Amino acid sequence: MQRALYSHLASEQGDSPEDSLRSNQHLSALIRFVTSAIDVVSVDELLWLLTGDVVADLGFEDCIIYLVDPTTGKLVQRAAYGPKNRGGHEVTDPIELDFDQGIVGRCARTQATILIDDLSSERDYVVDDAVRASELAVPILHEGHTVGVIDSEHSSVGFYTRQHIGTLQALASIISTKYAKGRTLDELRDTITELEESRLLQQALFDIAELTHTTPTLDDFYQRMHEIVGRLIPSDALFVCIMAADNSVLAFPYCYDATAGGYVDIEIPSERFASSLAAQLVLSGKARLLQQEEISELARTSLVLREGDIPFSWLGVPFVNEDVRGGIVVQNMQSSSAFSSTDLDLLTYAARQLSITITRRQKDAALRYQALHDELTGLPNRLLFGDRLEHALERYKRDRSRELAVMFLDLDRFKLINDAYGHSIGDQLLTEVSARIEKCLRGVDTLSRLGGDEFAILLEDVQTDGEMEALAQRIIEVVGEPVVLEGVVLNTSASVGIAKASDDCDVADELMKLADNAMYRAKARGKARFDFSGREDGTFINVLRIEQEIADALRREEFDLYLQPVLSLKTRVVQGFEALIRWKHPARGLVMPDSFIDVAEKSGQITEIDDYMLERAARVLSAWPQADEHAPYINVNLSGNSLSLPNLASSVSNLVQRHGLDPQRLAIEITERALIISIDQARENLQALKNYGCPIVLDDFGTGYSSLSYLQQLPIDVVKIDRSFVSTVQSSHTSHSVVKAIVSLAHTLEMQCLAEGIEQPEQEATLIELGVELAQGFRYFPPMPLAEAFHFAQR
Repeated sequence: MQRALYSHLASEQGDSPEDSLRSNQHLSALIRFVTSAIDVVSVDELLWLLTGDVVADLGFEDCIIYLVDPTTGKLVQRAAYGPKNRGGHEVTDPIELDFDQGIVGRCARTQATILIDDLSSERDYVVDDAVRASELAVPILHEGHTVGVIDSEHSSVGFYTRQHIGTLQALASIISTKYAKGRTLDELRDTITELEESRLLQQALFDIAELTHTTPTLDDFYQRMHEIVGRLIPSDALFVCIMAADNSVLAFPYCYDATAGGYVDIEIPSERFASSLAAQLVLSGKARLLQQEEISELARTSLVLREGDIPFSWLGVPFVNEDVRGGIVVQNMQSSSAFSSTDLDLLTYAARQLSITITRRQKDAALRYQALHDELTGLPNRLLFGDRLEHALERYKRDRSRELAVMFLDLDRFKLINDAYGHSIGDQLLTEVSARIEKCLRGVDTLSRLGGDEFAILLEDVQTDGEMEALAQRIIEVVGEPVVLEGVVLNTSASVGIAKASDDCDVADELMKLADNAMYRAKARGKARFDFSGREDGTFINVLRIEQEIADALRREEFDLYLQPVLSLKTRVVQGFEALIRWKHPARGLVMPDSFIDVAEKSGQITEIDDYMLERAARVLSAWPQADEHAPYINVNLSGNSLSLPNLASSVSNLVQRHGLDPQRLAIEITERALIISIDQARENLQALKNYGCPIVLDDFGTGYSSLSYLQQLPIDVVKIDRSFVSTVQSSHTSHSVVKAIVSLAHTLEMQCLAEGIEQPEQEATLIELGVELAQGFRYFPPMPLAEAFHFAQR
């Protein structure tokens, strides 16, 4: 930089000793300026450095630096030397100029240096602090745009020399460079600030969500909530207000005011709503940030009630959802603590999260219902069914005069219907089937949806096997009746297994297992049948037969790999595939996994199937191009049995090396259910796989009981949002909020989000808006055979 400046000045200097002396003085001033500017961070600091330390060395009487205001587009005086600066970093009586105003404006507009030796006849001359004889204006340019002007005036005619011009041009160049770096630094600071605020908000979100499980009472909940919000927004007082459903009263379940001595009881009736800031906040649904002067004016005009001292600063944010309307208010009585727009942003974010938590605590009964019932059908879920079965068995042990039994029911061909018509039709079918089954039952019976297309029925106080057989047959008949959905006629059937409690079996898990096995025997006999546990004979194709067929299928390589594309949600470009298993059965044709995976899990054969699928996926990947950085990957699902094996990571790494693969192209997909078997071993295996380079995908996120802890503990790369939320994300406030929270949580933990089961353009648009990156579903592609998938891999 110094050598370049010297060369520039040398080319401009004259031959006289005076010229050489002036050039040396100018060069020395520039060198000192450049040296000092190295440690300067902000542009403003640089401008004052120039006007304070450099300009005087050049013999100037004054110098003013203008910068363009990006908001108004005007030239604004930002630093000055001479009469315009009476001390400190402050311009006296600063003025603003348009680009066509005065010599400075002309310099900015033409982007050319302007030297006026005699201002007496200059019509464009703008007098600022005093009339002078000559003027020199040099533009400050950045990327072809004017960002400012260095302007100097002198009381002598013809004062400015070529050295002055060259020096100011060099200074303008330095300012331009610092301006560019300053903008970049400001943007970086803004980004860091945003990230820090996001971290604080995310931490508050974690803490608030945890309150639901850690606070014994609602009062404890509000107090802890106050502490968490107080970390973000310190205040003298915090109020939580809730509007009654009929708008008759605004209640304050939590009202803490330090200046009033602590907790305060307040309730505002409807007749006072018009003069209550809090009520106006909730009714309008609009946040308000008010300072003392504004509140005083509202009180003076009777728009609010004046009770005691007026707060120096008041900030309120409303929250509204399907169940509750209310608001969060903070206020400060001290003049040193005024709220800002940043506080408004923080409280707005906190209010959104708090409204969900407050609603959950206030609607505790509804929460328990949701926790114990299936969202789609409204039936008791597996948890509630298990609890009722445990209690029923306790009663049975005390009085064995009446039978107790469990029916396990599975829909035949449901997977085919789901694949053919989509999950929306599948969900409607499940709802219709559950309604039909319920009509067959007594009031004392319990029907539960265990998950997917599996149902269980708890029968108490039954007299004979004949009653159970009649009920099973009736259920099979009503389920087998055609169902018309969206103009499509669907035919399904049910396979039913029945297990009775006895002296030899009075444990809930064992009874469920027996009923499940009986159902599989019924399904293997031809579907649309029922079978009792304990009635096995040689004519039935029982579970042992299925296990043998699985062993034969593995040996004969009858299992086939189907691939469903995973796309970028915004570009629809295929990024990779999920590997799905299909069984090409020699007698029954193409068999879906729901017909044999459960048997394989119970028998332990699932680990062999996992190995089989990993091997097939590796073969496919080795046959596909790998040079392209966008070469597709394949997600392979692994069971909990495999995750619990201590040698899993080494087996996968050996497989990858044997096929010469990039480990990034072989992703491991798991479910929360798979983690339950051995969480510690699973964590160790997943971390080893991640370290080796295999991406980790967590499937069905949001449906388990420990999703948050899993995300924090495990090295997850991609979070798969369960289709149950995706299907209603555009129509259900609950689903929308859940997906939004999942995306926020995943992104905070530097994970991508994949939405599965997308079928409608409205779902797609909503998911893009929420920030989901990846997509899977029938809107794009169904699972496809290898040959068809290979076509996509070549794109």
